[in-house]
Amino acid sequence: MKKLLFIPFTTVMFYMSCTTAPKEISKEYSAIDVTTFDSTYRPGDDFYEFINAKWISNNPIPATESSWRAFEVVDDSVRNKLKKVLEAAAADKDAAKGSSTQKVGDFFATGMDSVAIDQAGITPLKPWFDSIAAFKTTDDVIRFTAMSNMVNSTALLTVYVDQDQKDSKSYILYMPQTGIGLPDRDYYFLTDMKSKQIREAYAKHIAKYFTLMGSDDATAEKNAATVISIETGLAKASMTRVEQRDPYATYNKKSTADLKKEYPGINWDVYFKALNLKPIETVVVNQPLYLKQVSSALKSVSVADWQTYYQFQVINSAASNLSSDYANEDFNFYSKTIRGIEQMDPRWKRIQDLENFCLGELVGQEYVKTNFTPESKAKMMELIRNLIDSYGDRIAKLDWMTDSTKQYAQKKLDGLMIKVGYPDKWRDYSSVEIDKGPFILNVARSVAFEVRRNLEKLGTPVDRTEWFMTPQTVNAYYNPTNNEIVFPAAILQPPFFYPDGDNAVNYGAIGAVIGHEITHGFDDQGRQYDAEGNLRDWWTKADGEQYDARTKLITEQFNAYSPIDSFFINGELTQGENIADLGGLTISYYAFKKAAPASELDTMVINGLTADQRFFVSFAKVWAGSFRPDEQKRRLVMDPHSPGKYRVVGTLSNMPEFYQAFGVVEGDKMFRNETVRGRVW
Repeated sequence: MKKLLFIPFTTVMFYMSCTTAPKEISKEYSAIDVTTFDSTYRPGDDFYEFINAKWISNNPIPATESSWRAFEVVDDSVRNKLKKVLEAAAADKDAAKGSSTQKVGDFFATGMDSVAIDQAGITPLKPWFDSIAAFKTTDDVIRFTAMSNMVNSTALLTVYVDQDQKDSKSYILYMPQTGIGLPDRDYYFLTDMKSKQIREAYAKHIAKYFTLMGSDDATAEKNAATVISIETGLAKASMTRVEQRDPYATYNKKSTADLKKEYPGINWDVYFKALNLKPIETVVVNQPLYLKQVSSALKSVSVADWQTYYQFQVINSAASNLSSDYANEDFNFYSKTIRGIEQMDPRWKRIQDLENFCLGELVGQEYVKTNFTPESKAKMMELIRNLIDSYGDRIAKLDWMTDSTKQYAQKKLDGLMIKVGYPDKWRDYSSVEIDKGPFILNVARSVAFEVRRNLEKLGTPVDRTEWFMTPQTVNAYYNPTNNEIVFPAAILQPPFFYPDGDNAVNYGAIGAVIGHEITHGFDDQGRQYDAEGNLRDWWTKADGEQYDARTKLITEQFNAYSPIDSFFINGELTQGENIADLGGLTISYYAFKKAAPASELDTMVINGLTADQRFFVSFAKVWAGSFRPDEQKRRLVMDPHSPGKYRVVGTLSNMPEFYQAFGVVEGDKMFRNETVRGRVW
C-alpha cells in the first residue's frame, strides 16, 4: 500500500518545482522505473540513496567481486557475450595457423586447461630462475632487470615510450617508479590497523611462495624480510599519488650523460643494451628520488639479496597464471586479504580478462561485429557535438576568465579529437606466437610483443589513431597529449546509453560521461596542456589563481566526506575527477536544454518525472553500487575517483539546476548556501 501511495505523492512533489505542467504519460517508455525509488529517503537529503538504495539492496555483491555497480553489471554482460566468441574459437580445429581465430582460440584453450597448467607447475619459468641463479655482479642484476621489463614483471627499473609531454609530435622514453609488490607505496607506511594487517599478511605471502619453491620455513621468512626491506626503501623514495598528479614534477628530461652522472650505481650502458633499443639520447625520469634510491641500493644490497628479490618478483608477477597452488596464494593475498573478495572468479572469466589484456584488439574485432551499430555511433556523435557546442557557450559566458584565456580555451575545445566505438585501424598481431602451450609462455610472448611494440615507437611518427582501451572495455578516457576523448563500444548500452531513449535520459547518463571526459581537458591537470597536447601554461596568472580558488572549494568539500568509519575521501587525490564530474554534468545539462527535442517525449512528464528530473535521476542511476569495506579502504588510498555515492551527492549539491528540479531548500541535507557552492565551468 505504501508503494501505491508513493508514486502519486512524488508526482505532486515533483510538479511543485515546475512553473508549468507539461503533458503527462504513464506508459512504460522511460528507462527509469520509479517503483525502485526508496521513499525512506528524501531527494534533497540523500538523492543517491533515494534513487539507488533499493537497487543496492536487491543486487548484493557477488562472492567473486569486490564491488557491484552498474559498471560491473554491464561488464558482466560483455563477458558473457565474449565467452561465446572465445569458446567458438577454441573449438575451431580447422583454424589456419597464425590466423586471428587460431590465436584467440589457442590462448583461451590453453588457459582453460587447468590440468596441463597444474602439471607444468613453475617449470616453464626455469629460464628466468636460471638467469637469477647465475647472478655474479650488479651488472647481471641490471641485465635481468631489463629482461623483466620485457615481460612486464615487477622490476627495479621500467621504461615505456609515449608522446613527449612538451613536444607531443614526438615519442620519448619514460622511466617511472616501480619495484614494489604492494598496491601502493602508502601501504608500507600507513598506521591504521588494516594496513598493519596487510603488511603482516604480505610477509607471510612472500614466505609462502618461497616454501612452495622448496625453501624451509626459516629461510622463507628470512627471504621475506629481505624482499620487504628492499621494497620499503624503494617505497620511501617514491612519490605519493597526490604528488604524481603534478605533471611538471614528474617531467624531468635527462640526457644519458645526466643519468650516468646522477645515478652512478646503475650501469646504464648495460641496461639500455639489454633492452635492445634504438640509440637513446634523452629520457624523462618521472621520479628522480626513486632512481637515486635504486642507484644507492645497487651499491649497498648484496647480489644474493637481489637474487632473493627477483625470485619473488618473478613468481609474484606470474602466480595468477600458474598452477593452482600459486594461483590460490595470489588470490588469497591480493583479492581476499586486500580487497575482501570471498571467492575466485570462474576460470573462464579469469582467462578472458587476461586475453583482453594480452590480445585485446583481436578479441575486440569479434565483439564489435555483433555489438555495435552505425546508428549508435551516429547518435553518440550528435551528443558529443552538442556537448562541445555547449561547452563553448559556457566558456564564452564565464565571468571569472579573461578574454585571452577564453579564446585559447575555445581553440583547445575546437581541436578536440573524437573517437567512438573502435579503431579505424586494428593492431597487427601477426608476429605474436600463440600455440598449444604451456599457457604461461603464451602469456609471456603476448606481453613481450606489446612491450616491444611500445618500445619500437621510438624515432617513429606519432600515431594519433592509436587507441588505449579496447572496444569491449566499459569505460571512456581523455588523453591530454592527443587532446582526444575516446568512447569504446561497450559503454554504449544501458544504463549509460539508450539507443531509443529520450534526450533527458541520454544526456543525464552518457552525456555526463561525455562532459566528464571533455572536462578532463580543463581539470587541474588537463588545463596545463595546450591545444596540441603540450605541457605549457597558456593561462594568465590571474585566471590561474581564479581557477585554483574555485577548485580548492571543491577539494575541501570532498575532504569532508567519510564513506567508511575513520576513512575520508582525499580531495587532493580525487580533485581532477571531482572537477570533471561537476563540469561534465553541468555542460551536459545545458546541452540537453539547448538540444532540439528528439521527440514529443522530451517535453512530457513520464511516470511522474519531468524531463529535468529524468536527467538527474539518470545521472544518479549510473553510479548505483556498493563496495566491500576492504575494497572501499583500498580505493580511498589509491583511486583518483570518489566513491559513486559522493560523485552523485557531491556533484548535485553544487548545482542550482538540481535544486530547482527537486525543490531542494535550506534545511535539506544536500543544501549548500550559494556562497559555498562550487562551479568552475
